[in-house]
Amino acid sequence: MYCTLEQLINWFSEQELIQRTDREPFVGVINEPVLDEAIAAAGKKIDGYLRSVYPLPLSAALIASSGLPEICGDIVRGILFKGIENEPVRIAYKDALAWLKDVQAKRVTLGEADETVVDTGTATIRQGESSVNWDSF
Repeated sequence: MYCTLEQLINWFSEQELIQRTDREPFVGVINEPVLDEAIAAAGKKIDGYLRSVYPLPLSAALIASSGLPEICGDIVRGILFKGIENEPVRIAYKDALAWLKDVQAKRVTLGEADETVVDTGTATIRQGESSVNWDSF
């Protein structure tokens, strides 16, 4: 998951999220299943751009240190405003997709490589996937 309910509330307000997710019968609270569906759809869209450049899933540390939470927020908001004319939301959504296209084209990176290095004094151990097929040993 690239962004959380708490982040969305901080960025856009609880009232806006209630207005965009509350369904009949209206109860005046954020409809979390509706919001979760929008977050999941935004995540799939983001993954579509990133999968050709980064191994997925990304680590929580890389997500947090990149611009992805905010990008996801703008995409979620665009999804929630679908069919409603709101120029600032539309522009933010388009800008988020443009940024993802730049990441995909390698004009922008998400930040440092997702790698933890441990120096044991005699060997360097790197956390992550190995390029060696260890099944044959």
